[in-house]
Amino acid sequence: MVGAMGAVASTTKTTPDGEDWTTIAIVSVIIFILYLVLFTVRVATKDEPEEDNAETLMERWSHVTKGRWAIPKLGVRSEAIPAICSRVLSQNKDVPLLIPMEYLQRTPWVGWSADILGGTTGARLFKACLLPAARGRPRCLQVLGHGIHGEPDSLLVSISAGLEISNGDGKLFGKIARRGNGEVYMLEEATGKEPRWAIVPDLVEDPSGATMSMTWKPKGRLLATVAKGTRYLNVTNTHGVDAILALACALGLMTFEFAPGPSLSARLKDVRDQVRDQVEGTAASLLTRLHPQTNP
Repeated sequence: MVGAMGAVASTTKTTPDGEDWTTIAIVSVIIFILYLVLFTVRVATKDEPEEDNAETLMERWSHVTKGRWAIPKLGVRSEAIPAICSRVLSQNKDVPLLIPMEYLQRTPWVGWSADILGGTTGARLFKACLLPAARGRPRCLQVLGHGIHGEPDSLLVSISAGLEISNGDGKLFGKIARRGNGEVYMLEEATGKEPRWAIVPDLVEDPSGATMSMTWKPKGRLLATVAKGTRYLNVTNTHGVDAILALACALGLMTFEFAPGPSLSARLKDVRDQVRDQVEGTAASLLTRLHPQTNP
């Protein structure tokens, strides 16, 4: 009797319960999935050349994913922002650039010269000069770098009364063109690229034109801001944007587009100078025709 009861107990212990069946089922599913993966890989690679089978796992992964990476396009090059001077391309202790307002509020028929200061240091960084019209030379505004150790100042950029911008070598860089009713101005590069540097003056809040923003079209990325302070005009560029080019655009528009109109005497003087230049040019041409030079 005792032996029979022990046999029954032994039989009961070896019979799997519910938890054991669950474990067996999970293990079976895992084994089946692994077998299925191995079978799929084998079928996918059985037709490949022998040398391809020697690829490492990393090489095979790179081949599978190489078509998923972004491919550079030539259009990215059009995102290059124009620059005329590389001296101030980043925001540092010299930003913003400060220009005395008293000179910018004068009529553009009177020449002047003013230092451009660093915003936080107050150091004399550059110099702006408005050159009045002279014989054979229209009015223009220049930005110069201060010479060191007695060296002469170096010309960085100039902008004419027609809003044409030239670099330090006198080569035409571009022109600021008015669009629409003057709500926006575009920098047209001499290279013929599509204009994307936009200058938007806030004439509603500031009729003097001393408040403006410069953005990069079409995304509207902010390039620089121009704000009028109590004593100075503040020009602040964003990182990677040429502060000298932004300065030239701001000074050119304020001097030749938004400046107060000239007085009657200044306009008469300008007309007299133009007539005198035309008369002198005509007289010189007539003398050349009447008395042509002869070779000895």
